[in-house]
Amino acid sequence: MKLSILPALALSFSMLTLAGCAFQADDETADLESIDIWSEGLTAVSGITTAATYQEVVTGTPTYGYPATSPMLTIHVEVDDAALRKQFPAFDGMESAFALVPKQNNGAVVWESVALTWKGTTLKGYYGQIVIDIHESGSVWGVDWPTLQANGVAVGLTTNAGTIWAQASGQNWPVVKK
Repeated sequence: MKLSILPALALSFSMLTLAGCAFQADDETADLESIDIWSEGLTAVSGITTAATYQEVVTGTPTYGYPATSPMLTIHVEVDDAALRKQFPAFDGMESAFALVPKQNNGAVVWESVALTWKGTTLKGYYGQIVIDIHESGSVWGVDWPTLQANGVAVGLTTNAGTIWAQASGQNWPVVKK
């Protein structure tokens, strides 16, 4: 039986790098036991693409003191299972995506976990030979632009090979304003 030491090395390296996680607001909000694999830089985990968009959406009629719009965030994640299998051989292609979204709470930034919904697969590439899984958040309410602009969003995949992060520490995905 052939055993790989890559998962053990990734786990030990991840525990060393967790101290500087970009998405940790404080010790109470971080669940360090759930983090198994930490990606090393944006280029280390190829195969995960993220787009986060902020916009003001019309949600009612303007009245005195109340605007007609509400802030909303949407997150779109594309996962190339074949590219992830090259980096994590134990990965079986059955991922569950989530995002950590920064929100203001009494002047402090707290990170809220948002489960992303699997929307299906699509084909990409010149001949359509690359199978891509699509995950989306739907509407995330209760956000504000300055907090999103300053912190970005963190994206991770829960897999049989552990949690695979789409970004390295301090390199959260930027949010684009529509």
